[in-house]
Amino acid sequence: NSSHWPQEDIEATWTALTDGTIDLIGSDHMPHTKAEFDNAVTNTFHSVVMAAPFCEHWLSMYLTEVANGRMSLV
Repeated sequence: NSSHWPQEDIEATWTALTDGTIDLIGSDHMPHTKAEFDNAVTNTFHSVVMAAPFCEHWLSMYLTEVANGRMSLV
């Protein structure tokens, strides 16, 4: 595991997710500079400064855990 989180914390998070203790994982991480925000045009969808890095990987991560038997789709 290349994560900087202790393995027991990772497992506790998965347990809480799969047993219903938590039902949502999100992030408030905003990897943008002040200049990027200041230069954003806020009246069009295409200029929105996004704030969920790697969200494109979340579905595949969850589906991998479904395939591994850690969680189900229902």
